[in-house]
Amino acid sequence: MANQARFGFIPTQASSQRFQPRKYVLLSGYAPLNTQAGVAPGEVMSVAAAGNGLVIVCPPGGQVLGVVAAVSYKDTTGTRVYGGYIPTGTTYTGDAATYNPNAAYVWIWDDPAMEYLACAAADSGTALTEYQKTGCNMDLTATSSTSVDTFYKRSLRTLTGTDPGSGSTSFPFRVTELLRSPSQDFSATSNLRFKVQINNGFHPYYQNSGI
Repeated sequence: MANQARFGFIPTQASSQRFQPRKYVLLSGYAPLNTQAGVAPGEVMSVAAAGNGLVIVCPPGGQVLGVVAAVSYKDTTGTRVYGGYIPTGTTYTGDAATYNPNAAYVWIWDDPAMEYLACAAADSGTALTEYQKTGCNMDLTATSSTSVDTFYKRSLRTLTGTDPGSGSTSFPFRVTELLRSPSQDFSATSNLRFKVQINNGFHPYYQNSGI
């Protein structure tokens, strides 16, 4: 049995009672890097730029706003689509605001204290070594043409799986626990699942300068 990187990042718990996603807007005509098919639930997102309220896919080492819960956009016929993913380059007319009826909407779990379940792209293949990564920092993998499952309409974004050592402060996620589950193949060399939180300083709500 091999572990597979499915469904991107999934929220598992929050320290507050607000386990509800918030509505944001994607940049008009936005195209993620490296021919990514679009923006899907489970993707990790960032604020596009200070003060504009728009969101983009989070790059490796970037500021993490949160994880996509759902999306909605208007297709080329003007029909609003729910339950899918926003294809790369989707454009709309009017202001980039959540009250614009033409905008591409992204609902994001943006609680900075939320915990997520995520796969690690590369692992050592031994359960003991992976368990010892508890408390370490990890980075996101780069986006690619295979970062979205266009059939299930889910993100396939993962963590790198690399333990950079206790001195590293430049990675946005902190490992809280290796998932202990009978469905997890601890002898596999990739895609072991971890519980993670956004690292201190990597969420815009933790910045005193605002966003």
